Amino acid sequence: MKFNDKSNIVPVLILASVIIIWSISFPIIRELELILSAQTIVFYRVLVVCVFMFIFVKIKYKRILFSRKDLKLILIIGLMQIFGCLSLITTGLEFIPASGAIFIAYSTPLFIIPISLILKMNSLNIKSLIGLIIGFLGLFILFVSIINSNNNSWFGIAVLLLSTLSWSISIILIRRLNWHGDLIKLLPWQLLVGLIAIILFNHTLYFQVSFDKINIKSIVEILFLSFGATGYAFWASTYISRKFTPQVSSLSFMLTPILGTLFSFFIFKEEAGILLISSQILIFMGITITLLYPLPAKK
Repeated sequence: MKFNDKSNIVPVLILASVIIIWSISFPIIRELELILSAQTIVFYRVLVVCVFMFIFVKIKYKRILFSRKDLKLILIIGLMQIFGCLSLITTGLEFIPASGAIFIAYSTPLFIIPISLILKMNSLNIKSLIGLIIGFLGLFILFVSIINSNNNSWFGIAVLLLSTLSWSISIILIRRLNWHGDLIKLLPWQLLVGLIAIILFNHTLYFQVSFDKINIKSIVEILFLSFGATGYAFWASTYISRKFTPQVSSLSFMLTPILGTLFSFFIFKEEAGILLISSQILIFMGITITLLYPLPAKK
């Protein structure tokens, strides 16, 4: 890629911006959970950007309807990514420090491989197997590190693993489908499906808000999560997947947990032990190996 070409600089800048936004969103959610419940944060995060996107698409394109051919995509992304991942990750962060949660959430490539093998989509090779062993060893050490610091954190680990599985399965399903509508036109409908699922999942949502503790800072943080980490980042991640190869985009996104951990350590003063750091190194190594040596497709 020639970086002096403006057409190539834009995707790189978008990729970098998403990495930074998602990196800082984990510690921000952790801080917000001091005054708001997990599902309340998710509700307002999705509600704000959902309303905005419907207004934006209506003004820009005059038409907000979607093709029935995209219904499966809307349901998969709305239920498995927006509702499943956002709700589960935010809930997990109530029990686990951001520096540990972010590496569990971004261990998706480790889970895509066994799922694709079960579905008989790919064949296993020795290099990918080595990457899996290293990555899952890192996850095991990370779990031990988290549980040692808090015996009640096993629930958070389970919830975060479910979010990772949800994202992994959704990626495999999306790869098998074709996009018929414009990405930005489909986004408000995906958000709406996710929002409805969030409301049905937690009908007591409105009674969990501590209004006396909400301040300007928390409002700004929710707006950042809504417009930056949800609306913009979800659109941008799909845009990036079309501009870069899966290998390049996946390896680039692995910078997110590294930066997120640094933000947690230096800005939010989370503690870093030897077990935590060594587990993160192993997870990063394992994922990098699996991405550099992808599974061959079955003939």
